[in-house]
Amino acid sequence: MLKVVSVDGKMPGLYFQKGAILNGEYYSSSGPEIYDWKVENNQFVVNCSAVERINMIVGGPVALGVTRLAEHGVPLTEAFYPLTGKETYIRAECIDEHGHTAWTNPIWLSEFAKRRK
Repeated sequence: MLKVVSVDGKMPGLYFQKGAILNGEYYSSSGPEIYDWKVENNQFVVNCSAVERINMIVGGPVALGVTRLAEHGVPLTEAFYPLTGKETYIRAECIDEHGHTAWTNPIWLSEFAKRRK
């Protein structure tokens, strides 16, 4: 199942959604749902529907980023990544048992830090 949103900016009631799209505050998916992704308490957090795997993809030095796998048949619905301060961006991919994927847009940490000041 592929979900697509198309916004031309002329439909009443879509101001918030259009702003979210322009700011990159949306995710793309061929199946799984992502309920939230954010930086909080110096860690990246993603919450999603039940999946088999969550990849935390990090820009910056090699060897940053992690993959969380479901264990003992218990699907994942969240994952955390502690920030080291070396990351330039971070994003997530949530992959279900059928290989369908949902992926976030990156959070650019320099932009995030500017908004927090």
